[in-house]
Amino acid sequence: MLSNDFLSILTKISQKKHKTSEFNLLVETLCKIAITYVKNNNRFHKLPFKLSDDTDIKSFAFEAVSYLFIKNTNGDYPICVSFSNWEPKITNENETKFFLNKITASRLDQHLIQIYKEHDPLYSKILDSLNYSIKKDNLLKVKFLGQTLVLRRNSNNENKQIIAKDVCNEIPSSYFNYPNCKLESIFRYLENQGYRNPAIPLNLVINKIKHSYHNNIQKSEGFDFIESKIDSEVIVKEGYYHTVDKINDYYYKKGKINKNEKIIFEKTLFDIANDLLHNNFTFGLYNYFRIHSNDISKTEYQNKYHNVIEYLLKFMKNRISELILHTDYA
Repeated sequence: MLSNDFLSILTKISQKKHKTSEFNLLVETLCKIAITYVKNNNRFHKLPFKLSDDTDIKSFAFEAVSYLFIKNTNGDYPICVSFSNWEPKITNENETKFFLNKITASRLDQHLIQIYKEHDPLYSKILDSLNYSIKKDNLLKVKFLGQTLVLRRNSNNENKQIIAKDVCNEIPSSYFNYPNCKLESIFRYLENQGYRNPAIPLNLVINKIKHSYHNNIQKSEGFDFIESKIDSEVIVKEGYYHTVDKINDYYYKKGKINKNEKIIFEKTLFDIANDLLHNNFTFGLYNYFRIHSNDISKTEYQNKYHNVIEYLLKFMKNRISELILHTDYA
């Protein structure tokens, strides 16, 4: 894929001496790299919306890398700024290829985080809390094979032991309490278990905290844990209307769904919210959806809508949980 002289092309673009064809070639190349990453990385198969075909994947990849080609206030492209500031300095084509792959993977990671933050307020809050912990405890974030790892600053990056998901799951849940999770405590636990140079995938920690958080708050599929002093109907309605805003602003206005699909989504989530309120959520997402969609087949539902509806339900539950968490019990 990278057979052209991209060192020369990047240099020319940085000096504003490039041809349009050279600029277009660089954009096209980064999109191709991004598409390869997306197709071969499981993290992109778990998005709050489904990348159902090559067109969706190409659109997602272009959206991710396009930021690198939007001029900053100084009139420079971010990719050229990164190229100029890269250490050690890039001097040959192999180093240029490495740079292009690294910056594309990094940009995809940033884009993925931004999507989760937009769709999931709890994810955003946990990430902010962990970033504060990383800064406070002088820890280090590094990119490795498309994921963000956290290490001790004085650790040996070459000999790091990446913590696997099953190892992370064995760490007691008490280490993952939100908002009091301290990465330093997790490092000490792992070192006591014999890991000399642990590298912790940041996304594993976020997901473990979310799981622990919902286990502590959601004691059933419904919301019978809402105490009598709280107006449960008001809270569930607020969660529902918050989700309707998300459907309208993110899916409908951006052309991801049409008007009819928007109405079906809203009616489906309304029925679910009503059953959650009365602790009667036992119907199955497909059954809720097909009532308002002319008995759509289960296969079509799974292929086109399940991921979105499932995520919107999580989004609504997160909002309800946040409202409960911040309600004055006194």
